[in-house]
Amino acid sequence: MILKMLFQQDRVVSFLPLLQIFHEVSQEWGENSVGCIHFVYQGYAALYVENAALYLEVNGMRWLMDGKVSLSYAHDIEAGTTRFSVGVEPRDRALVYPAWWKDQGPLIALAVPESSEREDFFAYICRVAADEELRSALTDNWSKERCLDR
Repeated sequence: MILKMLFQQDRVVSFLPLLQIFHEVSQEWGENSVGCIHFVYQGYAALYVENAALYLEVNGMRWLMDGKVSLSYAHDIEAGTTRFSVGVEPRDRALVYPAWWKDQGPLIALAVPESSEREDFFAYICRVAADEELRSALTDNWSKERCLDR
């Protein structure tokens, strides 16, 4: 499947779900994308459509984004980090990473909390999980028949 790299829309990867195999491909394949992927120093997270269903995959584990998946997203102001977790133990994944606002100070995140959705992939994932209309729109958009025989 073809995924666009979020925050780097001009970069495109070919991705094999659950096998954790991906490689960058030519930008012209971007029109065939069925989702997006984001790389962090602890691995990757991908949001994509397969068989008309929206999935979140984090480091080889995936969850159906049906509004029932358990997500957590929180900032540690003192440490300047963000913690994102998905799933329920023992089938869960958690990532702790430098907060997007770390170099700007935490006030921006506290004053304008919706900024996290624009700056941090995992905050965006939480918005998708909470918004049925957005999940439906993404599923419809990424489910359109794709022409892959270039």
